[in-house]
Amino acid sequence: MFTPVGKVLTKGFTLIEMIVVVVLLGVVGVGFSNFLGLGANLYVDVVGREQALSQTRFAMERLTREIREALPNSVRVTTNAAGTVQCVEFVPIQASSTYVNVPVLPEEATKILHVVRHAVSGISVDKIAVYPLTSNDVYGSDPFEALSGNVFSFDSAPIVGTTSQNLTLDKAVRFDADSPTQRYYLVQYAVSYCANSLTGQLYRYGDYWPLTSAQQAPPTTTLQTKSTGMTAVLMAENLKTYTPSYGSASLPFNYSSATLVTNAVFQFTFEIARNDEQVDFHREVHLVNVP
Repeated sequence: MFTPVGKVLTKGFTLIEMIVVVVLLGVVGVGFSNFLGLGANLYVDVVGREQALSQTRFAMERLTREIREALPNSVRVTTNAAGTVQCVEFVPIQASSTYVNVPVLPEEATKILHVVRHAVSGISVDKIAVYPLTSNDVYGSDPFEALSGNVFSFDSAPIVGTTSQNLTLDKAVRFDADSPTQRYYLVQYAVSYCANSLTGQLYRYGDYWPLTSAQQAPPTTTLQTKSTGMTAVLMAENLKTYTPSYGSASLPFNYSSATLVTNAVFQFTFEIARNDEQVDFHREVHLVNVP
């Protein structure tokens, strides 16, 4: 076909037009990807923050509920020699009731106790405690071997009910003192919550009984007789970490023992640090259990 002179074809794109379109699409694509990336980063950050806060709230609630049911004067706090691990240790009460008669110094030792049955079913216990006034009364002697003290072991627990029964201990013993209210407590294991300022982790140690009266941070794997084995469960992460060379670590636990006019008070503060953000959780627990 013949094309008249002076007329130009208008079909197709020039190279300059294609380059301009590619540049514009690239600019739009970069902006759109940045927008999507910002939204995704915000979502990941919010989810991570909520997970850390929920985990910490759970750990605080678990610790609060457990320590409220602690055996009187069994709560104690210690820090390891390096100042990097701090633990709170206590003995949870499984059940309690009153006794009719127990051997008390200077009475003759016996392995038969006359007690009123408790009202809690489905528990696992192997020790009885009467009138512990200090933590040394709880942990100061071997409950499986001692002949005098405040905590002793037995083979079978009192059954549920409202009448009295005889409780047989492992051996003939004598308690150090009578409880003013003739109350006894049934327990089994000790529990420790340990915060590590180097790793930013909080662990719960359970199913053990201290081998000596000295508290360890964290508890050792050397367990007392009749224990089934200590468990260690990670309860929280993202606690604020510290390097000892740059200053002392922040210790989360503080315990004030009971006096004649006040109950014992346990305070703890968890500092959660994540992505240059820090949230402090503080709680104060009043321990109303008395010997």
